[in-house]
Amino acid sequence: MASPGRIRADGLGFTYRGADRPAFRDVSFELSPGGCLLVVGPSGSGKSTLALAVAGLVPRDIPGDLAGSLSVDGHVGVVFQD
Repeated sequence: MASPGRIRADGLGFTYRGADRPAFRDVSFELSPGGCLLVVGPSGSGKSTLALAVAGLVPRDIPGDLAGSLSVDGHVGVVFQD
């Protein structure tokens, strides 16, 4: 079980419905309460999709297949650059 405020991903991946390849795969990290996570990569590498997964929108509101495990203990907000 996660500690309060902790976010943990283990082998996380997501493939959009109808896509030939995953938006991201094999992502693992553990973020402690008060911690900060920097996600960088080129356009189309899955950064926004990962943020949507952590926020709970993938796959609930965006159809596709989520692989691995994701534990979010607390509230998460996402602010995109646009």
